Amino acid sequence: MSSTVAPKTYSESGIIVFYDIPSKFEPRCWSLNMWKVRLVLNMKGAPYRTEWISYPDIEPTFKKLGIPPSMKKSYNGQDHYTCPSIIDYTVTPEKPMTDSKAIAQYLDEKYSLEEQYGPKLFPEGTKEAQLAFIRDWDAANGTFDRFKFLCLGCVPELIEDPRGTRYYYESREKAYGMSMLDFYPAGSQERKEAWEALQTALDALAVRYDENAEGNGEYAFGGHITYVDIVVVATFLWTRFTPVDRDGPETKCVWDIVKTWNGGRWQRLMDMFEKYLQPDKTTPSSMSSTPNESGIVLYDIPSKFEPRCWSINMWKVRLVLNMKGAPYRTEWISYPDIESTFKKIGIPPSTKKSYSGQDHYTCPSIIDYTVTPEKPMTESKVIAQYLDEKYASEEQHGPKLFPEGTKEAQLAFIKDWEASGGIGDRLDCLCLPCVPALLEDPRGTQYYYETREKMFGKPLLDLGRAGSQERKEAWEAVRKDLDVLAVTYDKNEEGNGEYAFGNHITYVDIVVVSALLWTRFTPVDRDGPESKCLWDTVKTWNGGRWQRLMDRFERYLQVK
Repeated sequence: MSSTVAPKTYSESGIIVFYDIPSKFEPRCWSLNMWKVRLVLNMKGAPYRTEWISYPDIEPTFKKLGIPPSMKKSYNGQDHYTCPSIIDYTVTPEKPMTDSKAIAQYLDEKYSLEEQYGPKLFPEGTKEAQLAFIRDWDAANGTFDRFKFLCLGCVPELIEDPRGTRYYYESREKAYGMSMLDFYPAGSQERKEAWEALQTALDALAVRYDENAEGNGEYAFGGHITYVDIVVVATFLWTRFTPVDRDGPETKCVWDIVKTWNGGRWQRLMDMFEKYLQPDKTTPSSMSSTPNESGIVLYDIPSKFEPRCWSINMWKVRLVLNMKGAPYRTEWISYPDIESTFKKIGIPPSTKKSYSGQDHYTCPSIIDYTVTPEKPMTESKVIAQYLDEKYASEEQHGPKLFPEGTKEAQLAFIKDWEASGGIGDRLDCLCLPCVPALLEDPRGTQYYYETREKMFGKPLLDLGRAGSQERKEAWEAVRKDLDVLAVTYDKNEEGNGEYAFGNHITYVDIVVVSALLWTRFTPVDRDGPESKCLWDTVKTWNGGRWQRLMDRFERYLQVK
């Protein structure tokens, strides 16, 4: 299991990343403090996703990401880095935050338009009273302590990561001076007294609710849900999602008993929150990249158009992953975030920048979390060879992409393909000026214009202009290059002219199809109103050969 968390960068997608510690049981979210923030995010309809993280990884990860400690450890006075924490990527620069109360107040101010985000959680005139309530709730021997005595000793059994279980046992033993196994054990007098104290505390809380005439006894403050209600329900959710085996065979969790008290008041309060209990709200462009990552993470730059993957080099790796049936997912990232992110997570530069000689961090890159330690890699040819060796069982993962005796010939072919003056250069002239218009992130569009102007020594829009001689010659050169490529295919008698090497798809075919996919998924408005992309023209050449080659790859074009 990895100790590196890939930080979310594509603020890239305008989201908030929420750090939480996963349970092995559904819905994975269990901790009362995490529920305090998750409920706020869900109630406000904020754009966010969950980054699941294991206890021992929190401190090193948060230090890397700039999330501050929330307090000092009680047993040694050192900085304590805790969940819940967030990074808000909807603002520039991004805003890292910790501590549930601080995050809740921040979100309530950020999403304050009631018509769009619902009533304020800290209505005017209630903030100080709510915070005073919470101080009493969290105080030593306060209501929270009653819950803690009953639930805390059972937490290690629900933690998903065995390393987290061990960390929890060790750190809580230091904090409480006893083993968690001895913490309010079944049948003990202290556990009996904790139950009695909890019921007394909730009786007092019921009176507090009843005193709020405006809320008809259903809310703590005013006539709608406020943050105090969230704190109370978050605590109940802790009792609901923490299995407890210390109170007899009929009790699966503390909530089984608590929900029956005070005339079912707490069940009614819980019912009001059911619609806000989404355990893992995500945005289309984000999923978790966590210490619990079990597959391969592919870093790609999103287009605003479906299927979002567009770049020739990204398709080279994605096609290999899809053909091999490798367990992977996509981490979408914007151009200006690539270098800073890759430096943080250990992905090396792939080359030097042609215009400055500085390290160049590029996509495609991957981190393979199926091995320990995780393996970061960059550069499409290198990744393809690695994956072909990793998934070498032909019975399970299909034929080798670099069959024995073909590797050197394939790499020589690709070297010529990518050489200055090769077909890659012709396609650059035809496609590159149109790339900025497809990029999803406006910051990426600006970055692309600026960096390509440095590369080419002129504004990108001046490259291959509509009607220019340069564009006409580029079209003619691509046509000739594909004529030559067709001859190469025809010479491969074993493949009946359908494959570059042998009688099945090899990596050279992937390189060719990736270039064709680039022409297919890059809208071009420089070749007349009838041409929406270069592929509209290219697919008709050489007797439809390239369309037939594309057809063989259609089943591998899924974007995960």
